Amino acid sequence: MISRAIKKRVSLPFIEWVIRTFERKKDIENFPLKGTIFFLIGSLISTMLYRTDIAATSIIILALGDCFSTLIGKPLGMTRHAHTPENR
Repeated sequence: MISRAIKKRVSLPFIEWVIRTFERKKDIENFPLKGTIFFLIGSLISTMLYRTDIAATSIIILALGDCFSTLIGKPLGMTRHAHTPENR
């Protein structure tokens, strides 16, 4: 719902600031807040399927792993995969 409102250019001041600050330009045009929406859906599903301690641990691991992969991948992730369209 919020993603659709953002795509239609409805003014949501705080959400607009978050998106301008943290989202990639291509994601703003295609599917704003995609990562957040999928993270919340995955968290909800894991809390429904597993015990609270297991679900909480997996959510924390996902959140930390996503942060660290971005922090490490930005400076060190310069190796291109041979099968990506840009390398053909």
